[in-house]
Amino acid sequence: MQGQVLFAPINGSQVPFHISMIKNAVQPDPDRTATYLRLNFFTPGQTASKDIAPATSKLIEQHGHNSMFIKEMLYRSRESQRLTAAHRMIQELRKRFRQHAAKAAEEADLIPQEKLVKMRDQRIPRMADLTMRPFISGKKTTGTLEAHTNGLRFTSKKHEIVDIMYGNIKHSLFQPCENEVMVLIHFYLKNPVLVGRKKSQNVQFLTEVVDASVALDSARRSMYDPDELDEEQRERQLRKKLNEMFKEFCKKMERVAKHHRFHLEFDIPYRDLGFHGVPNREMVLIQPTVRCLVNLTETPFFLVELDRVPNQSGQF
Repeated sequence: MQGQVLFAPINGSQVPFHISMIKNAVQPDPDRTATYLRLNFFTPGQTASKDIAPATSKLIEQHGHNSMFIKEMLYRSRESQRLTAAHRMIQELRKRFRQHAAKAAEEADLIPQEKLVKMRDQRIPRMADLTMRPFISGKKTTGTLEAHTNGLRFTSKKHEIVDIMYGNIKHSLFQPCENEVMVLIHFYLKNPVLVGRKKSQNVQFLTEVVDASVALDSARRSMYDPDELDEEQRERQLRKKLNEMFKEFCKKMERVAKHHRFHLEFDIPYRDLGFHGVPNREMVLIQPTVRCLVNLTETPFFLVELDRVPNQSGQF
């Protein structure tokens, strides 16, 4: 399995087939005496499949007119466990090959980033318990964001690392939690970076002020409820505290970048100039900044630079 090759017995000999040549492996219903395993291969003349690797498709196209291809093979065994185990390993190998091919395709046009230079002799600006979007893995990614000599490093609680170089940041945004359930820092990059298994040009770090379900439940309470009034006061204090923490951290990142001769300046959306629109599928609040129109709360993120917005003549 390590070599991505399947050895299939043919007339007493072990014949190697690369896993990319196998279209699928199926187990027909067994009869009373035996179990079966059928291997179907990619061959010339078949309808193009999304599962076929580009190299395999090119190989078939190149040699299809002057070579013989095996279309399928059927194996029969009286010991069902062996063919079942073989079927399971073939499926696992195909899955690994597809994952490796997908990762290679994602990384094919990635521009290599410089290595992060960590600060050693100074106190590192750091902010913990941040949620990162897009998630690196699982349903949620939380961790710590640090500012270093030439970039930022996010380390998740699972010890997953994402580095963002100052030189690769095109727009940096700080959105306080005004009538929002989160306060966030957002980076729009010049070149995408790999986050988990996918490329992303937007990277965001946030802290939720209140859970959305809690906000809905509290909306049903009476406005004269003393507990509700106390909760609203605590929430206002929490929002103010989080805004101050994030704002101070942004200033620290700007100072570190400037000290090492990088330009990093955070922009804040103008909520009072916002308007509602449908950049994707849902109605969201679009807010202008000095250089962009953004919606950073809902996913997928929306960010368009103002110099790309059509002017009165309809030109970009």
